[in-house]
Amino acid sequence: MNRTGPAFYHQLFGDKKPKAVYYKRDFPDYALMIVISAVVVVLAYGPRHIFSIAGVALCVFELAMFIVRHGFELRVPLILRRPQDVLYMVLYKLGNLRPAYFLAIGVLLLENFLIGATPAWPHRVELMRRIFLGLFYLHFIGLTLFRTASLVDHFAKKELVREVLMQTPWQRVIKHDTNVVLEILHAYSTGVLTHIIVLAPWYLVITHSSFSLVFLAATCVLNVMVYGRWLKVVNSWFYRDHWLGHNSELEFIFLHGPHHDAIPSGLIAVGENGFLEGFLRFAIGSPVALHNRGEERPRRPSVHSGNFSSNLQGLYGGLSASDASLRTDYSVQLRIQVRPASHHRRKEKGDRQDQA
Repeated sequence: MNRTGPAFYHQLFGDKKPKAVYYKRDFPDYALMIVISAVVVVLAYGPRHIFSIAGVALCVFELAMFIVRHGFELRVPLILRRPQDVLYMVLYKLGNLRPAYFLAIGVLLLENFLIGATPAWPHRVELMRRIFLGLFYLHFIGLTLFRTASLVDHFAKKELVREVLMQTPWQRVIKHDTNVVLEILHAYSTGVLTHIIVLAPWYLVITHSSFSLVFLAATCVLNVMVYGRWLKVVNSWFYRDHWLGHNSELEFIFLHGPHHDAIPSGLIAVGENGFLEGFLRFAIGSPVALHNRGEERPRRPSVHSGNFSSNLQGLYGGLSASDASLRTDYSVQLRIQVRPASHHRRKEKGDRQDQA
């Protein structure tokens, strides 16, 4: 199909149901999504890994926060009422794959084949794996320390956070009596859990593939070339995936929704990914993990046209700036991130009519 127009980028096999927020009736599907997220973490890292222990604990916290913030309603899950949407989701992901993804797989497989074909060469596979795992953990620790410093700053300016949010459409959630500390902690938890799950494909590549010191220079050059091809299509790939995240009800609930559930702060930022969404994007979408690289390059803001979310939540846009610049930066994020309150009132009214 031609990937230059709405026929591709706005293609839906099922019903179009734009969605930007969770409701209490989403609880059964949300709970299932959280369980799947925990299973993915444990299977990827192993049951005794610190990421698995922390990931499962964060999943429990996220589920509890859903009940506290939205309530819950027991009903037949959407995934059981419309199981065909799971097949559609798979077709969407496969249909949005780009040649750079397959080239990256080819480079990885070629290196592993050559290592197996030349066992006498000094490939130093174990040394390479230790180095890459060290870089993997350094990446996570560095960003988590930054995220934690931002968390402390948010706590110190919690009343400013409340004031800014109450001047935006988030006033429907944040009130004078809202426990804003819990909201900030929820945003931090969302960011850390998303980061753990997003990194899982990279971890699996490091631990289940072989890398050669002999071929290091050649693979670096090839990966840079492949990545250059990817940069030419990353915006269109992301636009398609992001549009589905807001127009397919199942994709929002199971993939993209967590990214919009927490307050729109840099604390949640992991490349605009939800929990399972990040895992799928880097497992069957972006070639970044196959390059043995950490995370995606920030995308240009032209992709979004101010539609549903900002370009990248801005991990570096926390509450550490002066109050004046903070108000400006935080408000800009909110204006881009959140639809007007009137939109949500119309959406809730329509949903109630649909449910009736």
